[in-house]
Amino acid sequence: ALTLTWIFTFLDGRPGVLDRMRGEVDEVLRGRDPTFEDVPKLPYVRQVVEESLRLRPPAPVVARNVVEHDEIGGYHVSPGDVVFPFFWGTHRHPAFWADAETFDPDRFSPARSKDRHSWSFIPFSGGPRTCIGNMFALVEASILVAQMLTRFDVEVLSCADVKPIAVGTMRPSAPVRVIVRRRATAKA
Repeated sequence: ALTLTWIFTFLDGRPGVLDRMRGEVDEVLRGRDPTFEDVPKLPYVRQVVEESLRLRPPAPVVARNVVEHDEIGGYHVSPGDVVFPFFWGTHRHPAFWADAETFDPDRFSPARSKDRHSWSFIPFSGGPRTCIGNMFALVEASILVAQMLTRFDVEVLSCADVKPIAVGTMRPSAPVRVIVRRRATAKA
């Protein structure tokens, strides 16, 4: 739900993104409901989902217990210490992301993603602690966005005052208001 909410905020003032997603959905689905098999045929929808997750990861930071002596960025850590991987910062690090604060779904195109460091995009953590629902969440979000665009015209009301607030998860500071109208071409 939060990912979909953040997608709406990123659509505010970006009609080209919405038009491109709708065009892709209309071409692939032709008015029918999406299925799991359709997800790979909707790459731009997936790119929008991923870019939204980059800028608004569900958990911007997590706590991890150190289990053996190590050095991280020049700092010694010992068993029993707690470290806080900061996904929010990683998703904005200039070594990985040019113009990191700009919403740009095309940065997740195959051409721009192929050489990206595997730990530069970690909205669900990484390694053995990766969220077991990560693939489900990506597929679910893509299908929900596609289904919504098949059935409805979406008008996002101004989100200029909506800011991210970290409260366990990354939540909007204010309600995100969207007008949803059934598309004339949608199934009854």
